[in-house]
Amino acid sequence: MSESKEEETKVAQMLDVVQEFCTSDEFEGEFERFAKEHADAFEQSVDFSTTSHEHPMEFHTVYLEYLRHFEGMIEDFIVKVCIMM
Repeated sequence: MSESKEEETKVAQMLDVVQEFCTSDEFEGEFERFAKEHADAFEQSVDFSTTSHEHPMEFHTVYLEYLRHFEGMIEDFIVKVCIMM
């Protein structure tokens, strides 16, 4: 097997493992916790008028926190998996 094929295989295996982590009870539980913690902002978004030109800054703040938190979880997981592979 050529080096590029081996690398492709490793990447495919890594993606499978990360996908499994992202659908795990642990990850989904953290997602639910985050949603409950920020329920007020999510409820506001349902009632938000699309005729307005700007979203409340809170929406963006929650979005940035979401990205930091969940991308951080995925990154930490990938680092741990890479050490084991």
